[in-house]
Amino acid sequence: MVTVLQTGQRLPPKNVYYYRCPDHRKNYVMSFAFCFDREDDVYQFAYCYPYTYTRLRHYLDNLQRRNMDYFYRELLGLSVFSEECYVKELALIA
Repeated sequence: MVTVLQTGQRLPPKNVYYYRCPDHRKNYVMSFAFCFDREDDVYQFAYCYPYTYTRLRHYLDNLQRRNMDYFYRELLGLSVFSEECYVKELALIA
């Protein structure tokens, strides 16, 4: 798990807490300590598991090779970094 600030700076692990909380039916809760040092700044936080674009591409390539009925992918264009951007569609088949 990685907690990243808007600038890409990671929060130090000693300031991030992940634990079972009795107040939330013993579900896991993540909290963190952060000092807001500038009142006029805008702060944004993101939380995600480390997952690379390459790993995502391999996963999508694998799905496409398997010709799954519920998966469709079409090239939409290229990003500013010349990475392929796709329209992806997952459909539930009942």
